Amino acid sequence: MSELNFLIDSLPIDRIAAQVGAEPAQARSAIESILPSLVGGLQANAQDPQGAASLQQALGQHAGRAQLLSGDVDPAQ
Repeated sequence: MSELNFLIDSLPIDRIAAQVGAEPAQARSAIESILPSLVGGLQANAQDPQGAASLQQALGQHAGRAQLLSGDVDPAQ
């Protein structure tokens, strides 16, 4: 199993779907479409020293807050 599939399988797809008003299959499909680009962008950003510092700062601002897992997803954002 690829790392992306492992990550997708660990997400609360049903809860995410309910919060955005979609069917679970639609939510999973959207996540499967978006996640490779998102992870690739993070990887590219992390390879640049300035990008890595910016990423670390942004992640630090959200430390301890797992929004997707806690159910605090704001579908308007």
